[in-house]
Amino acid sequence: MCGSCCIKICTSTVRQHLGSAGVGHGALALGILLGWSSLAIPELLKKSDTLGKISPIEASWISNISLLGALCAVLPIGLMVDRFGRRITILISSFPILIGWILMSIGNSVGILCFGRFLAGISGGAFSVIIPLYVTEIAETRLRGAMGYSFTQQLCAGAMIVFIMGKFASWKILGFKAIPISIILFIAAYFLPESPHYLFIIGDKGKGTDSLKWFRTTTEKEIIEAEVKEIESRVDRMTMSRHNGQSLSKGVGIPAVLMLLQQLSCAGHLIFGIVSISDVIGGKTMNPSSVVLIIIITPVVTMGLAALIVDRVGRRPLLILSTLVMSLSFFLLGCCIYVQTDENDSVLNKFRWIRLISFVSYIFAYSFGLGPISWLLMAELVPDRRKGFYASIVTIFNWLPAFILGKYFLLFVYFLTLPGFIWFCAIICIFAAFFSYLFVPETSKMSLPEIQDFLEDNLKMNHPV
Repeated sequence: MCGSCCIKICTSTVRQHLGSAGVGHGALALGILLGWSSLAIPELLKKSDTLGKISPIEASWISNISLLGALCAVLPIGLMVDRFGRRITILISSFPILIGWILMSIGNSVGILCFGRFLAGISGGAFSVIIPLYVTEIAETRLRGAMGYSFTQQLCAGAMIVFIMGKFASWKILGFKAIPISIILFIAAYFLPESPHYLFIIGDKGKGTDSLKWFRTTTEKEIIEAEVKEIESRVDRMTMSRHNGQSLSKGVGIPAVLMLLQQLSCAGHLIFGIVSISDVIGGKTMNPSSVVLIIIITPVVTMGLAALIVDRVGRRPLLILSTLVMSLSFFLLGCCIYVQTDENDSVLNKFRWIRLISFVSYIFAYSFGLGPISWLLMAELVPDRRKGFYASIVTIFNWLPAFILGKYFLLFVYFLTLPGFIWFCAIICIFAAFFSYLFVPETSKMSLPEIQDFLEDNLKMNHPV
């Protein structure tokens, strides 16, 4: 009997991870899209066979217009997610990035490149809303945290693919090689079931139960019926009540602030743009490729390991620890860079390992806490009613500062100086630690209906630190 139960649990786990990995190709495609700039822009600034030499302003728009596309997409996509469902919206969203990659591969002008990246950005914004919601809704409570880490892990894996492929292929070839990922995403979404939570919300109990059975793969009626009853009970309470101000402020406000702090910490920009700052981190005596490789692998490995403990340790402790380590790491890095002048460059190079270790520690801490948990909490906390719409509002607080920081990054560094900018990021991380301690609830042991009941009823929730 025990052996049979183990087989059922294993099969159930495999199907849930299969669903996560299937739609996760969207996150992988988004990671490649964001990392593409670090490969293409240096080549374009020198001279391109098809475009000639582009100006820094043109390079800035090529690099960041995908972020603008994502920002423009999130609100319409949020409405589509609520109207047509998670699965159909993923299928529709896979086309703009497919067209975008084709245009980026064959484009012979700055305008075509920008248009292709804008289209691809629309899909990227859509994926950032849909994939976290879908993954958390198909996952059992015991797996939800681990599976929630997959979105950001695959984002960073996309950046790693760009770095590896950049050693053997040009930016145009990279565009062609990214096309199959969009096709795989479409095929995976076509065959995967719709989110059971969404089906229950729209009143389709039969399909919702069938979807739940597919992801749980159990023939024991008691297990399925218990989960169905819990979801139905939550849906009934949702239809009979209205959101109060407190539930919206917690369900939307908390993840929105975390998204904003995540972007202001600049970890994402530094991961995807590491090629351009490798000399600053490693110094003149270290191989830039080795520096980039160390940093680009760190988040992928760290998120994979952290996913194994997030459901046991909890979101909140990891979030607080993460932001504190990030702050200390960047404070030290800022101090190391501050002593750099033309006269004492040799002094700085003696501390190159301290700079590298500080930066890697920063990325390491971001990868087990603030990075993935911000997306996970968004999917867990946003209210069930109009979940796609509220998730899209939260993601605006990600893409808007991402675009502003990406477009005007050098301007910020010019006014604050590089060490000043790094210390600013450290201060943001300290604020994030205090915010997490004071306001972020612990959700690891609660089902999605229980989380929503807590937000609406203000039930007492355990806050382990």
